[in-house]
Amino acid sequence: MNTIAKYLIFLLTVCITLIACDRQTQDEPNLEIEKTEELEMTENRQKMDAPLRTELRKRDAAEDNGMISFMLELNQDPTDDLRKKMTDAGVEIRSEHNRILTARGGADAVRKLSMMDEVRRIEMAQRVSPREED
Repeated sequence: MNTIAKYLIFLLTVCITLIACDRQTQDEPNLEIEKTEELEMTENRQKMDAPLRTELRKRDAAEDNGMISFMLELNQDPTDDLRKKMTDAGVEIRSEHNRILTARGGADAVRKLSMMDEVRRIEMAQRVSPREED
């Protein structure tokens, strides 16, 4: 009787362990998808300079999607389709010179731009003030 009770307790323990492992496996997120999304985000961040990434983090913390002025470099000459795609993303193009554009847009627009294959680099606009003569 004692051996049968030990055997039943052992089987019960094994069954509970298997059920717990099965539930844990079902609840785990798909790590491959998360790694792909993380890689895409890293690649998109590399398109942005450090001051722009800092500004986006500040805007996120303040839940502010106000306008940001920036400069971007394209991988190709801008086309009407690309301009429309950028405008639809919420970007206001200010000026163009070959593959360099100055623009404005909210934080969401900047992120959308960073995901576009046509965009090589995005930099925060530098504030320019008159230089005082000595």
